[in-house]
Amino acid sequence: MPRQLVRLALALGSIALILIASLLLARTSGIDLDPATPPAAPAPDFTLTTLDGDQLRLAELRGKAVVVNFWGSWCAPCRTGMPYFEQAHRANRDRGVVFVGAAVEDRFESAHAFAREFGITYPVGLDDGSEIAKSYGLRGLPGTIFIRRDGTFHRRWPGLISEEQLAQLIDEIAR
Repeated sequence: MPRQLVRLALALGSIALILIASLLLARTSGIDLDPATPPAAPAPDFTLTTLDGDQLRLAELRGKAVVVNFWGSWCAPCRTGMPYFEQAHRANRDRGVVFVGAAVEDRFESAHAFAREFGITYPVGLDDGSEIAKSYGLRGLPGTIFIRRDGTFHRRWPGLISEEQLAQLIDEIAR
């Protein structure tokens, strides 16, 4: 009898590990598990003070497709994906796609150095207190928000995004 209980416990433990691994993989592969901001809902407005001292307000970007990339200079996966955003920005700016970078839980000096290191030419600012990230239901870094031209929320991508996935989602909002 004890052998059967051990086998059952091992089997249940294995199933639990597979489920947990699947959920973690889904989180890092961009499958949106949090319905906090439903598709087609108005995107939460925000104001971001850029590293240049300008004020950028989402509501003023209506009519443009918007990609908001949340990152931290201290975040290793953010470093991996950052070149895709600058390349995509340059490739899509004539299509009316606006990129915005939001450094989360970061210091001005570190965020500025990070933006310089990666040659970021789109507006970047500090998301003080992670307020903007929280308003979009992001819980970790990196994360990306895609907003349609009409100002409605399109997609939240938690985790690292590939160059191909980024291009596909930009095409969806740039229509």
